[in-house]
Amino acid sequence: MSVQIQKKYLLGDHELDAGSHSLARGDSPIPLSRKRFQVLLCLVEERDRLVTRQELLERFWDGHEVYEENLTKCISEIRKALGDQKPHRFIETIPAVGYRYIGSCAEIARQPEPSVFAVEKTRGLRVVVEEEGEQSNGYASARPLLSPAVAKRVSKTTWIVSALSISVLITVIASAVATHRFTSRAGIAPSLTNHSPIRSLAVLPFKPINSQNRDEYLELGMADTLIAKLSNVKQLIVRPTSAIRKYTTIDQDPVAAGREQGVDAVLDASIQELGDRVSVTVRLLRVADGSTLWSFRCEDACADVFAAQDAISEQIAQAIKASLSDDEKRLLAKHYTDNKEAYQEYLKGRYYWNKKTAEEIKKAIYYFQSAIDKDPTYALAYAGLSDAYHAQHIYDLPHAPRAIPRARAAALKALEIDDTLAAAHASLAPLKWIYDWDFGGGETEFKRAIELDPNYSTAHHWYALCLSNIGRHEEAIAEIKRAAELDPLSPMISTDVGLVLSCARKYDEAIAQFHETLEITPDFFEAHHLLGQTLIFKGMFAEALSEYQKLADTGVSILGIEGEIGYAYAKAGKTDEALEILRELKEQVKSDEGLLMAERAFVYTGLGNKDEAFKLLNKLADRHDNWLRLLNTYPLLDDLHSDPRFTELTRRVGAP
Repeated sequence: MSVQIQKKYLLGDHELDAGSHSLARGDSPIPLSRKRFQVLLCLVEERDRLVTRQELLERFWDGHEVYEENLTKCISEIRKALGDQKPHRFIETIPAVGYRYIGSCAEIARQPEPSVFAVEKTRGLRVVVEEEGEQSNGYASARPLLSPAVAKRVSKTTWIVSALSISVLITVIASAVATHRFTSRAGIAPSLTNHSPIRSLAVLPFKPINSQNRDEYLELGMADTLIAKLSNVKQLIVRPTSAIRKYTTIDQDPVAAGREQGVDAVLDASIQELGDRVSVTVRLLRVADGSTLWSFRCEDACADVFAAQDAISEQIAQAIKASLSDDEKRLLAKHYTDNKEAYQEYLKGRYYWNKKTAEEIKKAIYYFQSAIDKDPTYALAYAGLSDAYHAQHIYDLPHAPRAIPRARAAALKALEIDDTLAAAHASLAPLKWIYDWDFGGGETEFKRAIELDPNYSTAHHWYALCLSNIGRHEEAIAEIKRAAELDPLSPMISTDVGLVLSCARKYDEAIAQFHETLEITPDFFEAHHLLGQTLIFKGMFAEALSEYQKLADTGVSILGIEGEIGYAYAKAGKTDEALEILRELKEQVKSDEGLLMAERAFVYTGLGNKDEAFKLLNKLADRHDNWLRLLNTYPLLDDLHSDPRFTELTRRVGAP
């Protein structure tokens, strides 16, 4: 005879009863509609994984076409019922992807016969389950309580390798991902468990063994290099450097970082320089239970680090021969440079490039160029130099006019040296698409970058924006959502999910997405900006102007915003205010004259003065200005589409 098991869950001081469909706090019931209760119960029951937005919509809205904002409101109401204020303790939002229950949860199963023990799953609570005679191994604090039947003991060994022997570490990780077993040879004996395969990984910035002697370039640079190399394993999703660079504190809990990143495993390592050598201790931790999957070391100090890297990598590759393709093994063992000084300069370049300010970008350019001077065949340094010049075009306007030609030359040089470098193809793609108006050539570069590295979030991100610019909206939405899956905590990618939806005229979904981003990062100004812009597109001019005022109150300056505000004033019937904006734009002196022309064209369009708008747009065409890539898709120019002059302008630009 089958027995119906009805479960209750203790969520902190709340009780969720699946049998009676009720939520209570102490003796006080908490009202919750049936659908909201079902969504909460689903998240609690699936608390060991991320539940996607699409899955929730299909499951609880019967697959009917609904605005995603309905789901956002549903989650908001559940949080109110739980008293889950920021920072959220119960339900975590992964922007554009879904939700995960992260709170404490004690599960009570009612059965005819009492169970021998109740399994309590408590996130973040230190609980040790030991069999008789066992001793704590010191890693239990990161592991949730498991039943004795499934509790595993994982041996932990500290190993030392040269920091520059990165392929050694990579190949061992690939081994864990592909087979979860390893044959001990040549003094290498990782300890692996019999769990499901690792599909996603976060490589954290290395920590100093001696906290008094930090080298942040090396610490973040080691992680960056590992990430670049591991990305060659196509079955493994590796979080990008931009996602993990915030975890630099010495006391960072690696499992907590892995949980926040939504990955299966996290690589935690410490590093110490010893003259010409570098010592590293490495652990690969399973995020679900905090167990150590393997640890690694080299028995003897390595005088010739590159020779040691090759020798050990070859032995490991032989042990997992059936798991990696020939191309993957070749790329994992690949050296982009054999020059230690060039490598150190490259690490400094990447460190400063990630800072994204005008002064730091100048330092990045200096160090990338220094790396190239020390090794003129260093393709990865040329790709970094291209990215730095592209960033200078955005963040350092006085140097913007010369930045793009230099970025293009560096990307082409990188590909001349190594055509298999995904980063170089991704660097060249937007330069061709946006600045050369070579849409076909740009798309070819994007596709090649993604072919070489399918899990490169930046390539998917930039490709999505370019597709959106030319009106291929469904493809753009697919690409930007893929980028969000690969880098779920990036506020820029999350914001650009909304931008792509907005350009596709899915305004309600876009607005919901911007609100979701701002819920997690309230001060992210670009989300406020694009929310205001989308409200203009939807004709909600008063609300848009209110959103722009919030930005003005913070003192943040955003390029192009004056033209949007002037357009909104004009469309709202506030002609005097629109004309005042226009006068201010005419009096401004900016290094980007094309931007000023575009802004004035927007205001003239809002005012209905098509003649002046077309004069400015044709001047932009004469200048071959990159703003015209938006010609066919930018909603602020919709009123011009029916004019024959617009058709002629489109022909001149060659926009798809």
